Amino acid sequence: MIKLTRLLDYRVRAMIGSTVDIKITALDSNGDPVNLTSDYTFNSGIIVKTSDGIQFVTQRKATMFAGTSSVVIGARQGEQVSNENIGTTNSNQNQYFQLNPLYRHDSLQITINSITWEFRNSFAFSGPLDKHFIVQVNEAKQAFVVFGNGVNGAIPTTGQVVYATYYKCKGTSGNVDVNTITEFDSSTEPTPPVEVDSFSITNELPAVGGLEVEDIERIRRNAPLSIRTLNRAVTLQDYRDTATLVPGVGKSSVVF
Repeated sequence: MIKLTRLLDYRVRAMIGSTVDIKITALDSNGDPVNLTSDYTFNSGIIVKTSDGIQFVTQRKATMFAGTSSVVIGARQGEQVSNENIGTTNSNQNQYFQLNPLYRHDSLQITINSITWEFRNSFAFSGPLDKHFIVQVNEAKQAFVVFGNGVNGAIPTTGQVVYATYYKCKGTSGNVDVNTITEFDSSTEPTPPVEVDSFSITNELPAVGGLEVEDIERIRRNAPLSIRTLNRAVTLQDYRDTATLVPGVGKSSVVF
């Protein structure tokens, strides 16, 4: 099935990290919720985790407004790996380099000789000088970064180290239960304002959407949709199909 998808120029998806809403509450010295006297903004990228170390990262900034004691922020399961050396380039066409087995779908950034290359779903629209790469999953469910052949996508300069920055994730194991995400990672823990003794965190709903490497049934559903739409939405069915193709979406509908 995976080999057949290559004939369709469809890319099988690697693992997908679950998503969850994190509730942050301001507490006084007695551990009771306390209202803020002024607005407080939480930056994106706050790392929170379960007691057994499953990490989530907040995806946006959020403000806890004056007169309130809590705010809800969306987070995604994953742990960032920065500037990992995954190999050295040569002069071959379609060079490929293996990624971490826990690589999270659509999270890869590639740098070669201090130049950032751009991710593409396909080389179909890439020229011979375009510094593009794709991610391809093989029959063993192992993800690889693949470069061009000099006609569709550039061939990297020989003898350069390939650095990968990406997120690794737990797949279905990241679909944790309610009230299990209770800890800040010390590296990104926010500093409370003067009137607050500490912040507590929890997830009042379970984390959902975490998936393993795309299986046969999902390939059978997604590959034809990808070919039919080519990531362009014109008809109502196109809008349903492109929405369904978003990682983590199970069903979709359109109202016109």
